[in-house]
Order: sequence, then C-alpha cells, then structure tokens
Amino acid sequence: MRWKLALVSAVLFANIGIPPARAWQPPDDPEPIDGVSGGITWVQRPTFMEWGMIFNDHNVQHASAVVECVIAKNHHPKQCVVVVERPEHSRAGKAVARIAELYVAKSTDTEGKPTTGRKVRFQTGVGGGREL
Repeated sequence: MRWKLALVSAVLFANIGIPPARAWQPPDDPEPIDGVSGGITWVQRPTFMEWGMIFNDHNVQHASAVVECVIAKNHHPKQCVVVVERPEHSRAGKAVARIAELYVAKSTDTEGKPTTGRKVRFQTGVGGGREL
C-alpha cells in the first residue's frame, strides 16, 4: 500500500513542480510578535496543494522570506509586510504573504484574549525558512 502512496506522491510532485524534498520540510507555524503572552492556535492551515500552487516557481522554491501580518476580524492574517526576502526580488515574500492569508487563527489565544489585531510572523523558504 505504501508504494501506491509513493507513486501518487511522485505524480503529484511532477505535476505541480515541487521537488519531493521540499514537501517534507514544512515551515514552522507562524509566531506572535506583539509581546502579548497568549499563544495563537491555528485552526486552518494551507493544504499541501495550496502550498504547491503558490510555491511552484523555481525562484520562490529556492528563496526565503519573513513576512509580518495582522490578524483581521475574519481571523485571517492580513496587511502583510515583507520584512526579509533572500535573494531580493525572488518573489518569495509575495508568495509567503499569499500563504499567510490562507491561515485562520482561533478567535481567542491560549489565555482567552481575542486574537484580532495580533501581529504574527511567517517565515519560510528552503528548509522551512529555518535558515533565516
């Protein structure tokens, strides 16, 4: 049964242009950066297919970016600003901002405070952005 899953995965990777190694290095969950102590729980994250559609550009796949956003009333991160993009003009920041807007935060943080208006940082790239 595992060989069937591997075959389907290989076909999927070939069709969306993502090298398999990239798929097994998901980025860390976005982190709050506003100094409020309560952690943010993400109730929805982008699907593997959404990642593939947004990160299908070779330049973006081999780049890194840090994007900061504000959680809007609909609990999606909005008003995203690219803080770091390596290499510059690689379009990785724009891709990360698009991915960021697919996340949905729980309406309250781990301490019961509203998440609307909280600032979060998204970091991704080669190896999940951990090298930034």
